[in-house]
Amino acid sequence: MDIIVKLAEFGYPPVTMEAVYKNVLEQAENFKRNRR
Repeated sequence: MDIIVKLAEFGYPPVTMEAVYKNVLEQAENFKRNRR
């Protein structure tokens, strides 16, 4: 969440919370899949 706030402070294009959650979940799934 801190990353999102910092990006917003520096004018990064707004991202919907749904998109953020989807991205985080995809990264978690990829991590689990690729971990050995």
